[in-house]
Amino acid sequence: MATPLQRDNAMMSLMNSVVMKYARWSWSWFLLFVLFINTQSAASHSIIKTLPGYHDDTLPFTLETGYIGVGEGDEKQIFYYYFFESERDPENDPLLWLTGGPGCSGLCGLAF
Repeated sequence: MATPLQRDNAMMSLMNSVVMKYARWSWSWFLLFVLFINTQSAASHSIIKTLPGYHDDTLPFTLETGYIGVGEGDEKQIFYYYFFESERDPENDPLLWLTGGPGCSGLCGLAF
């Protein structure tokens, strides 16, 4: 039979493990919340003029990226897109690339 001191130590050990699990999860949720708030305040689109590692100062083509809004007032921005302006005839042959799909990354398809 356990002594009162052993029972107290076992109870403290159990409480410490529960508190540590809760603390880890609460930090994860907090960081996820902060990331969500920061992404909501970002602009829904932008024109990209330079890319990291690209050797020239500016890109030789027009590239726009952003989110397509859904719903009244575009309050839900769920589709991410890449828009490349045609170098031959921008009026007649635009290209809009929507990323994603079940089980794959749409960015991989864009690279090939």
